[in-house]
Amino acid sequence: MIWSGKEYRIFSKIERPELALVVIMLFCLVALVFIVLLIPLGPPAGVGSYNETSMMDLTNSILKSRTEILTIIITAFGAWVGAGAAYFFGRENLKQATEGMLLAINSPRQRLQNTKIKSLPPHILKMIVKISDALDPIFEKVKKDADIWFIPVVNDKGILETVIHEEALYRYKLEPDAKSDATIQDLRKFVESDKNVKKEVEDFWIEMNMDDDFGTAEILMARAKARIAIIVDANRVPTHVISTGDIRRVLLKE
Repeated sequence: MIWSGKEYRIFSKIERPELALVVIMLFCLVALVFIVLLIPLGPPAGVGSYNETSMMDLTNSILKSRTEILTIIITAFGAWVGAGAAYFFGRENLKQATEGMLLAINSPRQRLQNTKIKSLPPHILKMIVKISDALDPIFEKVKKDADIWFIPVVNDKGILETVIHEEALYRYKLEPDAKSDATIQDLRKFVESDKNVKKEVEDFWIEMNMDDDFGTAEILMARAKARIAIIVDANRVPTHVISTGDIRRVLLKE
């Protein structure tokens, strides 16, 4: 069954009826007080005449009965209010204590979901290339820096196009017909020409934002079998990166 917003609000009100009960009891109290106060002070209809002394005794008896009835009503109402207040505040205290225990436990999944990517913080990208950049200078940088093992590729507007693994560079350089003046575009065509190569050297990343949490990152990376997540800004310009190792860091962080 699918609940609409209206049905959910009605169901929520039924589950928390404290206010309705208080209002009903107040109306009942007022009604009972008026009923008691409206008891006539004179003799009942059909009864003969009363002398002054008898009339005074009857009036005092009715007033005394009123006082006793009102005392019982107010005492009962006070007891109900006290019991209701004890139940309500006890339930709220139990709720707060339970939430505190759950936060203290802080399961691995909750820890990931409660940690934003921007709070780590993520690693700044060491290299970003354009689709038209020459391949040889990039290849030389990759060989010299072991930390550069993937290459984010952007278009002329700086928007992320793809990410290529360093393995693609080495494979292309071993090709007999590799161009001496090749560009990233040539490298990408080489990768796209073979599905097996593409799976190994291009399909290993996902795209995320700084405001995403590590719980979402872990789920998406596991689903895509990705090793890294490229962090982009609102214009899809790549700025940072996180890896599966960063997810483990969040899990191990106290």
